[in-house]
Amino acid sequence: MHWMGITRRLRALFSRRVVEREMREELALHFELQARELERSGLQPEDARRVAVHRFGGIEVVKESYRDARGVRPLEDLMQDIRVGLRTLRKNAGFTAVAVLTLALGIGATTAIFSVVNGILLRPLPYPEPGRLVVVHERQPNGSDNRIAAPNFVDWRQQSRSFTGLAVYQDGIVTVLGGEKPVQIEGANVSQDFFPVFRVQPVVGRTFTPDELKDGGPSAAVVSYDFWRNQLGSDRKLAAHQLRILGRSYTVVGVMPAGFHFPGTCDVWIPDDLAGAASASRTAHNWAAAIGRLRDGVGVARAQSELTDIQARIKTQYGSNVNAVGANVRTLHDELVGSVTQPLLLLLGAAALVLLIACANLGSTLLARGTARQRELAVRAALGAGGRRLVRQLFTESLLLASLGAMAGLVVAELLVRTLVALAPASLPRVSEIRIDGWVLIFTVVVSLLTAILFGLLPARRLARSDPGRVLTSGSRGTASGGRGIQWSVLVGGEVALALVLLVGAGLLIRSFQQLLGVNPGYESAGVLTMNLALPESVYPDDGAIRTFYSELFAAIRAIPGVQDVGLTNVLPIESSFWNGDFDIEGRGPGSGYSEYRVVNGNYFRALGIPLIRGRLFNDNDRAGMPDIALVNQALAHRYWPDESALGKRIRNLGNDSFRYGADRWLTVVGVVGNVQQGALNGGVRATVFVDEAQRPFRARYASVVIRTTVPPSHIVSAVRSRLHQLGPDVPAKFATMDEHVAQSVASRRFVMSVLGFFAEVALILAGVGIYGVVSYQVAQRTREIGVRLALGAGPNRVMAHVLRQGMMLVGIGLIVGVLAALALTRLLSSLLYAVSAGDPITFATVVGLLTAVALLAIYIPARRATRVDPLVAMQAE
Repeated sequence: MHWMGITRRLRALFSRRVVEREMREELALHFELQARELERSGLQPEDARRVAVHRFGGIEVVKESYRDARGVRPLEDLMQDIRVGLRTLRKNAGFTAVAVLTLALGIGATTAIFSVVNGILLRPLPYPEPGRLVVVHERQPNGSDNRIAAPNFVDWRQQSRSFTGLAVYQDGIVTVLGGEKPVQIEGANVSQDFFPVFRVQPVVGRTFTPDELKDGGPSAAVVSYDFWRNQLGSDRKLAAHQLRILGRSYTVVGVMPAGFHFPGTCDVWIPDDLAGAASASRTAHNWAAAIGRLRDGVGVARAQSELTDIQARIKTQYGSNVNAVGANVRTLHDELVGSVTQPLLLLLGAAALVLLIACANLGSTLLARGTARQRELAVRAALGAGGRRLVRQLFTESLLLASLGAMAGLVVAELLVRTLVALAPASLPRVSEIRIDGWVLIFTVVVSLLTAILFGLLPARRLARSDPGRVLTSGSRGTASGGRGIQWSVLVGGEVALALVLLVGAGLLIRSFQQLLGVNPGYESAGVLTMNLALPESVYPDDGAIRTFYSELFAAIRAIPGVQDVGLTNVLPIESSFWNGDFDIEGRGPGSGYSEYRVVNGNYFRALGIPLIRGRLFNDNDRAGMPDIALVNQALAHRYWPDESALGKRIRNLGNDSFRYGADRWLTVVGVVGNVQQGALNGGVRATVFVDEAQRPFRARYASVVIRTTVPPSHIVSAVRSRLHQLGPDVPAKFATMDEHVAQSVASRRFVMSVLGFFAEVALILAGVGIYGVVSYQVAQRTREIGVRLALGAGPNRVMAHVLRQGMMLVGIGLIVGVLAALALTRLLSSLLYAVSAGDPITFATVVGLLTAVALLAIYIPARRATRVDPLVAMQAE
C-alpha cells in the first residue's frame, strides 16, 4: 500500500511536469510566430518582441524565460518589476485609487498622531542637558503635590547637596504698562538661581546681577522675545524702556531667546528675594514653585530622598506648624507632559489599529484579486518563473501601492496635524513644537515598508505557491481554496475585532463625557460673562483705590441693558488655585482648620446662582471699618461643625492675609452657601471660606468679574469694554463666557474623545468595506455553484440565507475576539473615565449591535445580488 501511494504521487508529479512542459512549449511557439510575423512587417527584432509580449496580455512571461538564459542583472530585474507593477496598477485604476485612499487614511492618521507624540513627548526640551532639570514640590500626607512654603525652601536650599542650583518662581497674571499698550500677561518673580538653572543665555542684554536679586536692589526686568518684538518694537536699546509692574518701575535689561516662556506662557521676569520677603508660615502653600538642576551622578530618587530627610527634620523641629511630610521630585519633562502621556500614547495606539485594519482590508482584497490572476501567474510559472520571482513581482506591486499611499498619507497627515493643533486644548503642552519633521518622515517610510509587508507579503506568498498545472487545466472554475478561505476568515475577523476595540474605546469615552457633563457644578454657567482684570499697582496703590474702582465699575455695568447681576471673585470656581492654607478656629488653637480662600462680593453668589443655605450674604453694610465677617460653604461647615451651626463661629489668620489685616482680627461666620465643584466638573468639593472684597480688597487686585445677563453674553462685551476703558484706561481685560470656561475645563477629555471617535468611525467604514469586498468576491467566484443551487430548486431566500450565514460566521468570530480584546485593553482607559467602568455593558452591547448591523448590510448587498443569478447564464459562462 505504501509503494502504491508513492507510485501515484510520482505519476501525478510526472503528469504535472508534462503539462507544464507542453504549455511552456506551446506558448513559446505562439510567441515566436507572432514575433517573426511582426519582424516581417518591418519592425526591428527587439520592438517585435516587445509588441508580441504586449499582445500576450501584458504578461512578460517569455521575457522571463529569455532572461534566465542570458543572466539579466538584479537592477534590471528590479526596474522591470517596477514597470510591470506600474502597468498593472494603471490597468486597475479603480482598485488602485481605493487602495491608495485606504492606505492614505491609515498612514496619514498614524503619521499625524506620531507628529503630536514626537513634538510633545519625544523631542527634548530646548535647554542644555534637559534631563537634569527637575521640579520640586512639597509632599502632603496623602502623597499629593503642593507648592513650597517659604521657610521650608530656605532650609532645602541651604542643606541639600544634590543640586547645582535650586530656584523658586512665583507666576501669575500681571498688568504691564510701558509698552505699546497696557497688556495683561503672565509674569514671574524669580529667585537668584532661576536663569542659571536653565543655562539659557539672553539673545539681547543680560540676566539679573547679584545686586538686582537682593531685596530693595535696582529694579530690572527680563522679557521674552515675543514681548520684545510686539511691545518694544525689537529695540535693542533696552535701557530706554521702563515697564510699570505691580506699582514699580523696571528697566528692561535682557531678552530671552524665542520659545523660552517658562513657566507656562511667561513673558516678563522680575527678580525677587522671595525667601527673604515671604511669610514665615510653613503651611502657606500659595507661595512659589521650585525648579533645580541635578548634579552629575545624582538621580531623581536620590534628590527626593535627601529633600524628604530634610523635611522630616523640619517636621520634627516645628511639629504641627508643618503639614508637609516630604518632597516630590520629578523631571521637568515629566512635569510638563506627564498628564498627557497616556492619552497621547492611547491615540497613537488607536491610529496603529486603524492602520492594521487598512492592511487587513487590502490584504483580503489582494488575496481576492490574486485569485483572478491565478491563470496569469500559472502561465509565468509554466514558462520558468520561480516562486521567488513571482513573490518578488507581487511584493513590488505592494511596495508601489504602499509608496503611493505614503505620499497621499503625508498630505492627509499635514491636514490632520493642522486640525489637531487647532483643536488642541490650551492645557496641551508644547503645541508649538508639533510639526512634520525629518523624524516624522523617517517614521512614515518605516510605516510604509511595514504596511507593504503586512498587506502584501501574505497574499504574494500564497498566490506564488499555486499549482500552475492544476490552474491551467481547471478552466475558469477557480474557487477559493480551503487555505485561502481560512486566510480570508482571519483577515475579515481581524478587521471586525480591531474595529470593535476602537469603537468600544470611543464609546466609553463618549459615555464618560456625557456623565461628566451631567454633573451638577453647584453654579449656573449659562448666561454669564466673565472679565479677568489685573489692576496695575502704580494706578491703584492701596485698598481704597481698589474699592473705589470696583464700586464705580459695578455701577456702570449694572446700567447696561440686559445686565441682571454683577459679582467678583479672585478665583472662578472652574479655575485651579493655590489660595489655601491653615486658619485658626476660636477655641481650638492655631492651625485647627484648612481651606480654600476666596475674596468675593455679595452679588457674586447671585450672579453665578450659588444658593444660600442658611444665614445671609454680604451686603452694603459690610464695609471697611465694620466687624469682619465671612461665609463658608457646606463642606467646611460639615467638616468643622458637623453637629452644630456654623453661624456665629469665629476664625482668623486666614489666607496668609494676616500680615496686611492683622493676625488678631477675627472673622464671624454669617452665612453658609452651597458647594461648587472646584477646578473642573470632576474636581470635587473643597472646604472654602469667602471674605468680602469691600473688607479685604487686596486679593481682588487680580480678579474675575462675573456678569449675569438676560441677553447672549457676547452681545454686551463691547459695552462692558467701553465702560471699563472710561474708568480704567490702563486696565486690560480678557473676556469669556462661563460656558467657555466650562468647555475649556473638559477640553482635554473632549479632544481625546473626538480623535478616538474619528478613528473609530474610519475603522467602522473600513471594516464594512472589507466585509463587503470579500463577500462580493466570494459570491462572484461561486456563481456556477449558486446557479446550480437555483437550478435544482433552491429558492432565492434560501440562497440569501446561505450567503448571510457564511458571512456572519466570519463576523461572529471577529466579534467574540474583539469583545475579549476590548475587555483587556480598555482598562488602559480607566484613568480617563468618569462614572463609567471599563467593562460598561451598555457600551459593549451598543457597539456589538452597531457592528453587527453594519456587517449585515455589507453582506446583504452581495447576498441579494446572488439571488438574481440566472442559472442558465451561469452554467453557460463555465
